[in-house]
Amino acid sequence: MNLLTVADLAARLQLHPVNVRTMLRRGELGRALRIGRCWRLAESELERALEGFAVPSLPSRAARSNPLVPKPEFLALLRPRPKEGGNK
Repeated sequence: MNLLTVADLAARLQLHPVNVRTMLRRGELGRALRIGRCWRLAESELERALEGFAVPSLPSRAARSNPLVPKPEFLALLRPRPKEGGNK
């Protein structure tokens, strides 16, 4: 079992060591050991935690709709409606 230190985790996750300690304290990186004032995390726990943070893949660019183009339903709400009863 390979135990990682806060410095190891910070380098691997590209985070500041203070943020790593906060995540360890909250249990966001798995079950960590605290030996005195030092934190240790098993490499297998880190891998398990990283799988939980995985982001599902996005559809291809061609399949995504353009967020800048309003949907037709929204455009229908913006069209002026004819006045009822004619001109008075």
